[in-house]
Amino acid sequence: RKCVAFQTDNELRVKGGIPGQAVGLWSLAQLPAGGTLYIPCRGRASYRDYFTPAPKKLRRKQGHILCFDITGKAQYKIGVPASLATGTTAYVRRAGKGYLVLLRRFFSQPWREYCDVPMSDRSSGGDAVQAYNDGGQFGGFGEMEYHSPALRVGRGADCLVDSCLTIAGMVDGKAWPRWKRYWLG
Repeated sequence: RKCVAFQTDNELRVKGGIPGQAVGLWSLAQLPAGGTLYIPCRGRASYRDYFTPAPKKLRRKQGHILCFDITGKAQYKIGVPASLATGTTAYVRRAGKGYLVLLRRFFSQPWREYCDVPMSDRSSGGDAVQAYNDGGQFGGFGEMEYHSPALRVGRGADCLVDSCLTIAGMVDGKAWPRWKRYWLG
């Protein structure tokens, strides 16, 4: 097994702006086509579409885990609210006799406000996790994203620190079921 692990710590400081405006951090990892993005959820696995719905053949549920195939051939974007996000996402792609795995762990805070929402539903609560699949128009790739809680300009705290642990590596084909159960539940 070969892997690399690292933590990123990003700080947001609000120094001005439109009073009441929500601001937050987001972190994106671009994914090559050909794998599956796993999003474990608290309770019932659920998401919402941002524009074109995720095609049925590219999405499924495995218990409390949402699974989205990243093909780079059918454009969709989905969001999972902080109330359901566990703070873990993983992208897995077959590579030889094993799997290339990109796992991210972050602190989902369902008691706080999140500000990224679909244009068609701007009054709803924001999402902590998002997934994007390019339809080929931008080269055929996917994205796994997560968002920090929001700050409001001129209201309450004016600083937040967001931390994310990222692990990338190869997992043996025989070890993958145990690895999946441990990290994704």
